[in-house]
Amino acid sequence: MKKCLIGCSMLLVLASSCKKDQDEMPAVTKENLAGTYTPGTVMLKLGAAPEADVTNDYVEPCMKDDMMSLNVDLTYAYSDAGTKCSAAGDESGTWALPNASSITIDGETFTIVKYDGKVLQVSQTDTYMGQAATLTLTWNKK
Repeated sequence: MKKCLIGCSMLLVLASSCKKDQDEMPAVTKENLAGTYTPGTVMLKLGAAPEADVTNDYVEPCMKDDMMSLNVDLTYAYSDAGTKCSAAGDESGTWALPNASSITIDGETFTIVKYDGKVLQVSQTDTYMGQAATLTLTWNKK
């Protein structure tokens, strides 16, 4: 009986610590999303094929040190930081947060897959050669 109580107590502790971790996830708000991000991975799922890492196909070496700043006033600035690409990629525009599961950047809507305060992962699905193509982009908050 004592072993059962100890086992049950351990399960309760583990369950409450998991719930606490989930409760500590930041809400998806413009204030929480605001900050500077650097590019992470780019994943592609095409039709029934398994998801593939296509980062090197989409992110040139000169882009890997770039930064995107999301500002609380719903503007953004993308900076060609560090190693400059042959055509500088600086740009700015607007973003919106229509709800907690999507973000719009210059009119393009992305689904928010993950946001934990350090990583922002968004995806967008379109049709490519008659197949569903989902591109998932990961941004790391500085």
